[in-house]
Order: sequence, then C-alpha cells, then structure tokens
Amino acid sequence: MARNFGIPEAKGEYISFIDPDDTVEPDMLEVLYNKAKATNADICCCYMQKCFPNGSTGDMLMNPHVPEGTLTHDSRAFVLTHYVSLFASMIYRREMVVANDIRFPEDRAADDSYFVSCVWMKAASVAYVDRPLYHYLIRPGSVTTTLQSDKYKKRLAVFSKLMQYARTHGVYDEFKPELDYMYLKKGYLSSVANYIRNSSMPSSSTYREIHDELLRVIPDYSGNRYLKNNMVMRLLIWTLQHCPAVATVAMRWYIKKNNIIS
Repeated sequence: MARNFGIPEAKGEYISFIDPDDTVEPDMLEVLYNKAKATNADICCCYMQKCFPNGSTGDMLMNPHVPEGTLTHDSRAFVLTHYVSLFASMIYRREMVVANDIRFPEDRAADDSYFVSCVWMKAASVAYVDRPLYHYLIRPGSVTTTLQSDKYKKRLAVFSKLMQYARTHGVYDEFKPELDYMYLKKGYLSSVANYIRNSSMPSSSTYREIHDELLRVIPDYSGNRYLKNNMVMRLLIWTLQHCPAVATVAMRWYIKKNNIIS
C-alpha cells in the first residue's frame, strides 16, 4: 500500500523501490538513471547481490538479458518465460507505470512478481548495468522467510489478478502461451511449493483445490507449447494429481536442496 501511495505522488522522471532492510551502492540510482537517459529506456536493471547479517555474501541475482533498446515480441516472450522478479534492482519510467495503471496488489505474496510482469508487458524499451548495485539482505524472521500456512492462497489470487490485468490491457491474446506458462510455474507450482513448505502435513484436498484454480484460470493448460517441451514439469503436475504423496516427498527434497523461500 505504501508503494502504491508513492507512485502517483512521485515527481521524478524515474521511480525506484528500495526495501528498508537492504542496502545499495552509493551511486546506484545515478548509474541507472544515466544509463536509462542515455538509451531512452523505460526500465533499467542492475544485478542484485544476496547478503547476510554476518557480513557474508551469497548468489548474484540478475534479470534475464535481452537486447537493449526497443522490446520486441520475442524479447518480451523470452522474459515472461524466464524472468525473476528482482523489482528492487530496477528503475522505472514513472510515466510508463502511471499511464498503464501498474500497481502492486495488496496481497502480501508475489506482489513484486505481479508488478514486474506488468512492467515487462507494457514497457517499450530496456537497458542494463552489469554491476551488483543492490544488496538484498537475507535474515530469519523477514516476510519472505516466515512460515504462513495460507500464503499459497494469496499467491494464487495475485497470479489470477495478473492474468486479468493482461486481458484487460489487451496483452493476453498476444502472449497467451507465455503468460499461461508463467502461471503454471509462478502461480500453480510455486503455490504448491509454498503450501508444502508451510504445512507439516500437506493434504490431497488442498492439492485438488490448487489444481481446480489452475483449471479455472487456464482450462486448456495441457496444450501449452512450453509445457509440452518441459518433461520435468509435466511429470510433476501429473504426479501431484495422481500420486500426491510421492510429489510431496520430491518437492520437499527439491525445496531443501535449492534453499527455496516461497
């Protein structure tokens, strides 16, 4: 809600969102702004560095790279199927955000994914700065690391709103395969992963509830061309429907192995 209040109140040409427990390089905004101005870009991205309270650093995070300049259909399609929502590592042309009515959903789950997805749908051009200018603090007890048993419901709601935004703003038909695939990954499977992570005894009935929502949003999901090319995802979706106990064990192992926070 605070971000949404700030967007129409902002006066600058570009806007940025920096979380209060993170830090940035002293010249982050200057570097991103200068690159955005030099290339007339609607959005400008940098790398994000994971860091921890003890001073150690972790993985380098980055948005997928596409050619700088005007965003083509193929560039948007690539980003929509590969992106990670590092919304704080970017600056955004304020006029583009306001004109396309892009806001954060008030659900406290995947709100950054919603915002960044809308931006990639509507921005005209992009630029990059290949430096880790943003430092993302990972700490126990934060919103992203605290267990919440019903968080999967909020995630499903947010991605349903994202699909509705695409339809309302005339983007869905052009990018239906990409947006449906995004929902399968970021909406459906991520909601299942979130439910498993937050539940001591996952139930088959909840798996069915999440799958029923998938059928409501994308009734023809099985024909998605990206899904057809992803054997692992197809197998996982089938296992969740027919062998939920096996899927639970497999996903718990995967979540732990990859240290997934969902």
